[in-house]
Amino acid sequence: MHAHGEPLLRYTERSPVRVVGAASGRAYVFSAERPVQAVARADAQALLATRFFRQA
Repeated sequence: MHAHGEPLLRYTERSPVRVVGAASGRAYVFSAERPVQAVARADAQALLATRFFRQA
């Protein structure tokens, strides 16, 4: 959990990807160099439902 109460997600792939949170509209850019990021709580479940993310 991030200091602001947002969950931390880990991107499991190596290729850079930009995703937009379905609930918040926030843009997230994940890559092998930056695989762990805090995401809006409202976006976490949808991202975790894919095979590309897991909780950090």
